[in-house]
Amino acid sequence: MKAIPFADQLILPDLQTSGIIALSGGADSVCLTRVLCQMGCRPVLAHLNHQLRGNESDRDAAFVVQLARAENLTLELDSVDVKSRTEEASLENVCRGIRYEFLLRVARKHHASWVATGHTADDQAETVIHRILRGTGLQGLQGISPKRMLGENVEVIRPLLKVTRSEIEAYLQQLGQSFCSDSSNLDSQFTRNRIRHKILPVLKEESPALVELLGRLAEQAGEVQNYLGGLAESALRDCEAARAGRTIVIKRKLLPSNDVLLKEMVRLLWIRENWSAGDMTQNHWSSLVAMIRDGQARADFPGRIRIINDGRVLLLEPF
Repeated sequence: MKAIPFADQLILPDLQTSGIIALSGGADSVCLTRVLCQMGCRPVLAHLNHQLRGNESDRDAAFVVQLARAENLTLELDSVDVKSRTEEASLENVCRGIRYEFLLRVARKHHASWVATGHTADDQAETVIHRILRGTGLQGLQGISPKRMLGENVEVIRPLLKVTRSEIEAYLQQLGQSFCSDSSNLDSQFTRNRIRHKILPVLKEESPALVELLGRLAEQAGEVQNYLGGLAESALRDCEAARAGRTIVIKRKLLPSNDVLLKEMVRLLWIRENWSAGDMTQNHWSSLVAMIRDGQARADFPGRIRIINDGRVLLLEPF
């Protein structure tokens, strides 16, 4: 059995529990499958054909069937016409949503406690750069989370998030293991592909360890954000009064004095209430804090959310 050269970099789930691997057929997910099998895990494989690349998509599906047979693993295979469901949303976001819905269904069917995806250190670096280019804040600098909840009692985990793409391909070559290549990864109309093929190579000329450095930045941002989030949750519990119907009531005198903490507290409230946090820019959050501090009587925010300063309380409500 070949040694796993990056074993100490893996972020592993509990291999004694039932799990799912999201298997696309690409190098990353194939590597993940071989690594976990080599470590004695017997995961269920899950492959979703998005029907976006014609024969190439069908080729990938056929490949994962062969890999599942070779490893004697259970395979859940499904197909969906993604283009018919894009409407006005971005193709990437639609694909992601449909894929995770599928993975959660598979996890529920097999009573799995985790779903593993093949995201790598290179994916993390590309994500951080992408978010910087879009004007992200501290939260966005976290990049791809090593672990997150997909549904009740089901966790998404990224075991290869600290492993580079070159390490993965070298490992597969060592095994003599083939994999599928996705031609859409070369399409320059996608921002991520331009980052991967044009921006990152130039930056690596200045800093060869860039992927590792960006991964470290994401990890540190995550640590700070987790700490800040804990303080914000505590602050929200302290200052929130009983709600009046759909109206959130906040006691003004108990609001945190720190603007950064106040902004994070309100952001958590936005997420909890399923208001459109994605439409809130950094300028929106800053103006929200300013109106609270200045005692402005009323202001409206994206998603039709209104904030009213009403003497000793702050009222937040959809309208």
